[in-house]
Amino acid sequence: MKFIAYSFIIPYWLLYNPFKKEVEHFISCIRTGDTPLATSEDGKISLEIAQKNLANNDTIYKIGQGRYNLGRIAENELLDLELNVMNSRQQVAQALLDLETSGLRLKTFVGITFIENVTLNHGYNIRKDNR
Repeated sequence: MKFIAYSFIIPYWLLYNPFKKEVEHFISCIRTGDTPLATSEDGKISLEIAQKNLANNDTIYKIGQGRYNLGRIAENELLDLELNVMNSRQQVAQALLDLETSGLRLKTFVGITFIENVTLNHGYNIRKDNR
């Protein structure tokens, strides 16, 4: 009996694909009735927290503008408040991007290519045309 040995390189993403493991875990949870480690509700909560943080920082900034106009705070303090608002906006944008990315990754993994819109149970609509 003759044995032939083959040598080939397996791409790293085939050996370790965290999203594949995440989807496999999710499917396993559906079969067993367990709760997944990360749910779409977690993303929704993260977005809601970022939005509330933005609203709070925006209110604080408006109060700071009034105090600055009255001469009660220095300009650098007002600039710090403005920076907090800008950081909060970035956090909201990142949370939205994370939701969209996770939906698109799931859509790609499942192989959905013919459907324009996919609505996940977190309640945010993810569109192909980014509207």
